[in-house]
Amino acid sequence: MREALESGERAIQFRHPLLQEAVYAAILHKQRRDMHGRTAAVLEKLYAGRLTEQAAVLAYHFDQAGDPRALSYTVLAADAEARRYANAEAVAHYSRAIELWSAPMRSAM
Repeated sequence: MREALESGERAIQFRHPLLQEAVYAAILHKQRRDMHGRTAAVLEKLYAGRLTEQAAVLAYHFDQAGDPRALSYTVLAADAEARRYANAEAVAHYSRAIELWSAPMRSAM
């Protein structure tokens, strides 16, 4: 694990995925949601002109943050995968989009 400075903010890079998983699991749920939200916001600005290319990553981070933008990015990612004939990935994204769309309806009942 090493610490790096990026644009004035601290970032941590892990040399091994198991170490990353262990540290991630130790972080409180609210902190993880906040981190995913901040990551998604930075990526959204960084890739403003190429959001379709990053739709799957944005969908993941917004989803983990509990942000409603996850739905639109999940559909965007699904459409992009379908255009590439990556059918399994497209189905996975569309399935998640249905879950995200249905979640507010379940909580409203």
